[in-house]
Amino acid sequence: MKRKAKFIPRRLDAQQVQRALDAERVRRAALFPPNAQCESCGKTDPLELIPDDRMILCGDCDARRRGQLPQHRHHVAGQHKGPSFTVPVTTHQRLTARERIRRRLLGSKNAPAS
Repeated sequence: MKRKAKFIPRRLDAQQVQRALDAERVRRAALFPPNAQCESCGKTDPLELIPDDRMILCGDCDARRRGQLPQHRHHVAGQHKGPSFTVPVTTHQRLTARERIRRRLLGSKNAPAS
């Protein structure tokens, strides 16, 4: 009977994560016109903006426009069956981007294709 390999967490270099986040911001910024910002509140972080042909809104303002609370349940470490907590939509967008980057840098088989 085969034994399951034991997961040994690897520490990520903070600079490596920051470079990957900066690259993700550049990639997301290409989805918007130059100097894009939320038309409602003025947020400018491309990780928080929603690409839409009609208008540029951050996740919080987009939720309000649709009549929803600007909150999402964030699952710790992306584990959908694990613990979760409520955060603003834009915070959830940033946390999710960090988790995707972490999985990609660690070489997880669950990492999305780039």
